Amino acid sequence: MTKDSLIFKMYFPAKSLTIPLETINRVDTVRTHLGKTGKAGSSLLRISYLSGDHEEAAAAWNVDHTAQWIEGIRANGRTGLFSREGNRHL
Repeated sequence: MTKDSLIFKMYFPAKSLTIPLETINRVDTVRTHLGKTGKAGSSLLRISYLSGDHEEAAAAWNVDHTAQWIEGIRANGRTGLFSREGNRHL
């Protein structure tokens, strides 16, 4: 995470996704996303954002310390986002 973007890199296949923080409209945790599940007993961090064509898109990842990711995004100015599955504002 930078001060204005989230950058996720995948090693195989090699690709990356950069999400400007200003385009994020929701952050939450989910058990599954597009067939992907979290590690045993954990959740995925899901980011919903406006893509380049101004349509909503979402992506989710297995990350350690999900709550810290959410707080980090919140600390960078995205305070109105959802935090956890079933809970509303942070």
